[in-house]
Amino acid sequence: MSTFFVLLLIASIICFVIGLVSPQVFRRWFGQNINRGRIALIFGGLIVALSILTGAYASPSDKKPAEKSAVTEEATKPKIEIKEETKTEEIVFQTTNQDDATLEQGQTKVQQEGKNGLKEFKYKVTYTDGKETSREPISETITTQPVDKIVLNGTKVPAPTVISQPSTSCSDGYYKNVDGNCVKSPGSSPEGATAKCHDGTYSYSQHRSGTCSGHGGVAEWYQ
Repeated sequence: MSTFFVLLLIASIICFVIGLVSPQVFRRWFGQNINRGRIALIFGGLIVALSILTGAYASPSDKKPAEKSAVTEEATKPKIEIKEETKTEEIVFQTTNQDDATLEQGQTKVQQEGKNGLKEFKYKVTYTDGKETSREPISETITTQPVDKIVLNGTKVPAPTVISQPSTSCSDGYYKNVDGNCVKSPGSSPEGATAKCHDGTYSYSQHRSGTCSGHGGVAEWYQ
């Protein structure tokens, strides 16, 4: 409806201007007595009336263009959020080697097990319409120190192996038999004896052959 009144208003303004310039154009419709004054009165009143009607029947969107523009601008404006975020990362422990003179060469021993540490990072993060658009570091802090692993490496030189040589002689009261072993000489004690000689002495020989050869021979063999 408002568009119709606007068109009539424009037509009235055009007729108003034409009537003031050439009033004789309208004598066909208004008679020979028409003049500029009457044209001004007719079309001027019509223009005023149409202006009032155009404003009265204007749509709400026409009456408040600024408000509609503000709402549209607010709806298209990106939503920006700024958050502080924290991230934690592990610090990998190191392994150190130390010499140890109490361990022989080639030997190793773990003196201390390693343990990872922790580092905390803080960021200022900007989100635009729910998507991350920037990330700025704020700080980084070691919250748990790592513990190094300590490995001991032996440096001790092993002592040379000593090979004992068989004795070439026996102590007093012993003699060396055919096997090279030191055997107790014949005596009066039967403890540990292997044979009894004819002269009453006891022999501790490991072989019967030759036993009691200087004591009248073997009287009794115990083995």
